[in-house]
Amino acid sequence: MDKAGLTKRQKEIYDYFRLYHKANGSFPSVREICQGRVEGQQLMKERSGTSSVHYNLHTLESRGWIKIEPGQARAITIL
Repeated sequence: MDKAGLTKRQKEIYDYFRLYHKANGSFPSVREICQGRVEGQQLMKERSGTSSVHYNLHTLESRGWIKIEPGQARAITIL
């Protein structure tokens, strides 16, 4: 899929999902997204709060890039 129309941050998070899933076999938690590391390597700028991550996750979902299962941990699926 072409990532046209996504912001730089949304592209970063989407790419982070794919790399994290490939390395770990599961999708990251919101806190892990905030840390921005996969296998000890810093892939994204670390964030102290989760609100911007939640905002970007819901934006990615509304644009049809991911699916979030409410009320479940690590329940993100790339579409």
